[in-house]
This record gives sequence, C-alpha cells and structure tokens, in this order.
Amino acid sequence: MKKILSSCALLCTFAITTLLCLNTEEMNPRQSAPQEKVDQPLPPKIDLGKNSQELTLNNKEKPMASNKAAIEPNIGSDLPNREQVGALLNRLLADEFVLYIKSLNYHWNVRDLYFNTMHEFFKDLYEKQLTFSDDVAERARALGVVAFGTAQEFIKHSQLKEEAGVLPTTKEMLKNLLSDHEAIIRSMRMDAEKCLEYEDIGTNNFLTEMINKHEKIAWMLRASFEQK
Repeated sequence: MKKILSSCALLCTFAITTLLCLNTEEMNPRQSAPQEKVDQPLPPKIDLGKNSQELTLNNKEKPMASNKAAIEPNIGSDLPNREQVGALLNRLLADEFVLYIKSLNYHWNVRDLYFNTMHEFFKDLYEKQLTFSDDVAERARALGVVAFGTAQEFIKHSQLKEEAGVLPTTKEMLKNLLSDHEAIIRSMRMDAEKCLEYEDIGTNNFLTEMINKHEKIAWMLRASFEQK
C-alpha cells in the first residue's frame, strides 16, 4: 500500500511540474528566437538636371563685384565724363584721408607748454578732415564711382607725404598742416576747372565749397603759426 501511495505522489509531482513549465513558456516566449529583418527603403533619386549645374556654381568662389553701378545714374552726364570726375575725386579723397591721419597723429603726440590748447586744436582739425573725407567719398558714389576705401589706395594716390617715425615740434606740425592744406587747395582749383570741361557743374560747385573750407583752416593755421 505504501508503495502504491509513493508512486501516486511521484506521478502527481511530475504532472504538476510539467504543467508549470508549459505555463511559463506560454507567458514568457524565448527572446532568442530570430527576428525577421526588414529592409529599409532607399531614398528616391532626384534628377536635378540644370539645377545641379547651378548648385555647383553656387559652391564655387564667386567673382568680385564689378565697379560698374547696378543702375547707372541718369543725371545728364555720360559714363566717360563721370569716370574722369570720379578719378579726380578719388585723388582728393586720398589727400583728405592722409591729412586726417596726420592731424590725428599730431593730436595724439603734441608736446607743448600749451598742450591742452594745441591738443584741442588738432582734435578740431582731424574731426573736420574726417567729415571732408566722407563728403568727397559720397560725392564720388553719387556719380556711380566706387570710392577708395583702403590705406594702400590712399597712400598710392595721395600727393601728401607721411612722416613715419618722426615727431615734429608744435611749430613744425603747424607748418606741415598749412603746407598740406594749401596743396589740396591748389589741386582743387585745377580740378574744379576740369569739372566744367567734363560738363559736371555739381562737382564744380562741390569743390568750390571745399576750397572755402580749406582756405579757412589754412588761415587759422597761419595765424597760429605766426604766434609760434
């Protein structure tokens, strides 16, 4: 009887264990089962055609902008005359800017018993020179001409000379500035006459006004120089 009961117990245990294993497999399927690989679709090819050539050109270095104005001025003056007047305005611009730098240098480096007075005097001069330079450049642009805008161009085309490494006395500074202003005045007188030959009354009037401004500064410099 005991053997029969023991055999029954073993059979029951085996049956219960088998049922538990089956339930476990149904609840937790194996992860190791290979998954079906899904191929990703490739992006469609785009035929750029002519656009591909445009993209290639856009990626290349673009040529520098032309000096010719996008819209030519229609002001009663033809292009050759405007170019001639623009050339003389650029030479004047070079002179004005070199003189601006020289006046600024004297403002920084003046050494004098009346330092404050001379320091402020040179400040007034270089501020005027910067305004003159801007006015000349804008006059050139009004004619459709590209104005000089680099130190290399200013130095190359200016008739005025710099004094690198030289520190003049106050008297020499005044004398140098007077000489430069008078040189610019003489050049503008000749250029004003040329503007009439190029049928440019506007630039002729502009230069006449500039002559008056420079002549006033030259007078002030002569008066200051006489006191030294």
